[in-house]
Amino acid sequence: EAAARRDTADFTSRTRVASAARGIGDILRWNNPAEAMVAYDLALTRLGEVRGNLKTQRDIAIVLANSSYALLGLKRDADADQRIDRATAILHSIKDLPATTVGLNSAAIHVVQARADHHAAQGHQAQAIAAYEHLVEQVMATRPDVEHDIRDAHSLSLLRRDLAALYRLAGNAAKADPLASQNRALWQHWDTRLPGNTFVRRRL
Repeated sequence: EAAARRDTADFTSRTRVASAARGIGDILRWNNPAEAMVAYDLALTRLGEVRGNLKTQRDIAIVLANSSYALLGLKRDADADQRIDRATAILHSIKDLPATTVGLNSAAIHVVQARADHHAAQGHQAQAIAAYEHLVEQVMATRPDVEHDIRDAHSLSLLRRDLAALYRLAGNAAKADPLASQNRALWQHWDTRLPGNTFVRRRL
């Protein structure tokens, strides 16, 4: 951050500050949303100073989407909604949305999931479930290599977990239980590949 302040043309310091600030925001947003917003807003400031390119636009969309959770924690629901709208508009402008497939590490998954979670936070469970179901279909259409890439395995398991939680809130255990079983089978597979691995054992 000091380097970014010294040199207004330094691309590297700006992108590194933005990356670190987003990571800090993602950690803090659940327990300290006010401090998370400080980090997210710094990330947006520095990204806004970078000459526009597709990666920068996607990074801005991700920060906007992720910061919506901190705003919900601060009871600033309208602001959260506006940030998701801005993120969605960015991805529409660069043709990332609408999409038939959504990668687990894409900007689109952050934005679409943030919208679904916002629906859930507003009590619109049916809309949230429909959005999650469609998102899972779009993700699976990319054929994620969950048996060989533990990052994909983790990301998909979180998506299934969140959808299962929505099903349970709606009183639909019949749809929630198969997702939980799929996650359990996935992590049992990884427990075989990486016996004794602490990360995998926590997932089980």
